[in-house]
Amino acid sequence: MARRRSTGSGGAPLNVPINNNVELAALIAAELDQSPTFLGGDLISSMAQNLNCYNGNPYKFTEGEQSGENSNNSPPDKNRSTYQSNDVFNIVEMAMPALTKPFMSSEEICLMAPTRNTPDDEKIAKQQQDLINYNFFKENPGNLLIQNMFRNALTCKVGIMRVYWFEGEEYHERKWSNLTDAKFLELLQDEDMELIKDKSEDVEELGPDGSPVVSSLHTCTFRQKKKISKLKYESVLPENFFVGVRQWSLNLNDPAWKCTFCAERIYMVKEDLEDLGIDADNIDMVPTSTLTNQTQVQLARYFRPEQQIGLYSTAETFNPVRKPIEVFNVYIRYDSDGDGRSELHQVYYANSVVLQDNIIEDFIPYFAITPIPQPGNFYGYCPADLARPIQLNATSLVRSMLDNFYFNNIPLCAIDENRVDNDARRTIANRQPGSYFRVDGEPSSAVTMFPPTYAGDTSLTLLKYFDDQLESRTGINKMMAGLDADILSNNKGDATAMRVMTASEDRIALMAKNFAETGLKDMFYYAVTLIMQHETKTRIIRLREEFVEVDPRTWDSPKDITIKTGIGTSEEAKKVGALNTVLQNYQMLYQAGGFGINFSAKNLDSALRDQASAQGLKFPERYYQDPSSKEAEAFMKQQAETKKNQPPPIQEQALLAQAKIDEQRNALLKEKQDSEALFKEREIKLREDELRLKTLSGAADMHDKIENTHLKATEQTLKYSQHVPGSLVK
Repeated sequence: MARRRSTGSGGAPLNVPINNNVELAALIAAELDQSPTFLGGDLISSMAQNLNCYNGNPYKFTEGEQSGENSNNSPPDKNRSTYQSNDVFNIVEMAMPALTKPFMSSEEICLMAPTRNTPDDEKIAKQQQDLINYNFFKENPGNLLIQNMFRNALTCKVGIMRVYWFEGEEYHERKWSNLTDAKFLELLQDEDMELIKDKSEDVEELGPDGSPVVSSLHTCTFRQKKKISKLKYESVLPENFFVGVRQWSLNLNDPAWKCTFCAERIYMVKEDLEDLGIDADNIDMVPTSTLTNQTQVQLARYFRPEQQIGLYSTAETFNPVRKPIEVFNVYIRYDSDGDGRSELHQVYYANSVVLQDNIIEDFIPYFAITPIPQPGNFYGYCPADLARPIQLNATSLVRSMLDNFYFNNIPLCAIDENRVDNDARRTIANRQPGSYFRVDGEPSSAVTMFPPTYAGDTSLTLLKYFDDQLESRTGINKMMAGLDADILSNNKGDATAMRVMTASEDRIALMAKNFAETGLKDMFYYAVTLIMQHETKTRIIRLREEFVEVDPRTWDSPKDITIKTGIGTSEEAKKVGALNTVLQNYQMLYQAGGFGINFSAKNLDSALRDQASAQGLKFPERYYQDPSSKEAEAFMKQQAETKKNQPPPIQEQALLAQAKIDEQRNALLKEKQDSEALFKEREIKLREDELRLKTLSGAADMHDKIENTHLKATEQTLKYSQHVPGSLVK
């Protein structure tokens, strides 16, 4: 939004651009003055009281602050009980393990999955997940960052984290001894090496031709410069972070209502500002910090007497370049080019001076969480707000009860001045258990005791009531076993999610859900964006005891992934269950002869290694050897040779004998079948021969009959020709 300002004469407001640093400094000063926590007020006072109670100093308030709930809870008088209840500390520290467990039980702070189900998208999402987790836990103190963020949220209403890309230099001293001239000269020519100290010693050696040659050996110290470029996370103290008076959303990048102003107070030294490219003349205009700059919350946070010396030590008086300067890292939207639309600027501002002003992309790199969000408010409630009144009342009650015990043991008394001398009076006034004094006459009439009414039973009843109220308000009690680490990642069908949860566990689970779904998820989306913008080469990182290649240049937009945080240990448990199923299937396939067909030795090795990793074993290679290694190949070769040269085992011999018997039986059966077929063939041929013989016999008989008939006919003819004269028969 463009900043609207009046014309100064009652006319209509105009969109007037801010075109110089003086106007910008005035705008930032006005925004800071209107910020809810910059100049004090109820919010900052509540934070200070919470920290005082957390640190065990519930009555350490600034002047004019003991009002309202604290008006009847003054610091203890001399010679009275100094008991301090620690309800706020107990509540916060009992909640911390339960809240951090879903986020820190696993080595992965978040899981990433692609929105599109393709192999390339899954590979990229896996790379993004690996690099984000590696950077958070290896290149940044991830566990400490989460604890600081959560603890700030539980005590000071909000926990804030800043994410940015850091580019800088590191210097390390390195020492060498017995360096030759050539190696020493090579180090001198290295731009990243700066010589600090050198001591040389001449040594005489024999040259190639046998003549003596004198050379130098160097013992030296160099300062090595190393460039650093990485993603960094920083936990921000709530008292050092300020938002605009109209910041109504916990999300500073909420598209429905974008943040117009936020700032972080940073204490930097002159050389840090120079590294940012800020002009030295502007830096010299800014005074260093003094004790008066400390706020109520800072005084409450640094509560120990040895810390009450300001934001820098007196030793820095003799080292002025290390004196801190109070600088504000400001993100503000204003119209700088007169187009009627506001742009997001990052401004370094100190003591009404704009040190640097840059237009940046439309994103603020701060992420906030709150335990109990309040609609329409950046600041919500925290358990310390709810426990603080209980702690103050419990402290007063226990002090009164202990004083009552003291007065019962050493009650008030009245003395007869005529019978008690001055020494006895002093003894009575400062009496200790077992002390004595002299009186004239009967002691009971000279000194009369007035013991108070015993109030112990009533006090204990009230303390039990306060404990119940504390549990009811915060949902946290000392009987809690801690939140299930998988509560944020379980589905309704899981057995652990179906268990009956108490109201206390529900309250803590809701806080953990708020943390996961608000600031943390947005923070990791932005982390992926920063890596894509600044990583310019392939990285090789060591994950799960192996080197993984990651190339952010191939990544797609962060909008193409879904991020899940607060995963607990459920993913590992699910993975172990799935791998157990795979190994059982391998066993069944092996028994069915599927080895080498359905799965290989490499598949089996991968499943075993993944199972060991999922069960928390960081070095699977200690338990399983790679089947493609030289050792495995040599062993397989040796086994093959041994098997070739040795007789088969008894079981194999039995199998071979059985196979031979079966072969012989089959041969006999075949021979029998062949014999039966031959017999049938011969029988058929015999029958055919018999039939043919019968046919031939019948034909012969017929021929004989015909011959006989023909012979008879001839005989008859001859006979007839003899009896008949003149016959023509000749």
